[in-house]
Amino acid sequence: MEKGTFQDVNAKIVQRCREGDNRAQYELYKLYSKAMFNVSMRITNDYADSEDVLQEAFISAFKNLHSYKAEASFGSWLKRIVINASVNAVRKRRSELVPLEDRLAGDIADEDYDDDTEWQVEQVRRAIQRLPDG
Repeated sequence: MEKGTFQDVNAKIVQRCREGDNRAQYELYKLYSKAMFNVSMRITNDYADSEDVLQEAFISAFKNLHSYKAEASFGSWLKRIVINASVNAVRKRRSELVPLEDRLAGDIADEDYDDDTEWQVEQVRRAIQRLPDG
């Protein structure tokens, strides 16, 4: 082996995946899933998001295996996919969260509320106040 040449220890499994071998895909999953889940957890800090990211990352990796050039290990390539998917999950979660106080009163149409609705809301408030503590 020449100086500076990289040899991936999982090259044979990756090649079998490229040939459509589902068992090879499962082998790669078993080899990398725990580590990649941990990478995602460090970024998302959310178990469910990390599970989703892991699934998306492996699907993406297997779909795009033709673009893996073996210039680095398969694990490094997969880790980059997991990192990108994790960052996207965090961005998506943040964009979905809009604090109520940040919404302008004009965002809610006045016609959505009528006197009957206000009366029902007041009735619910009174009922809640009558509930025992705990």
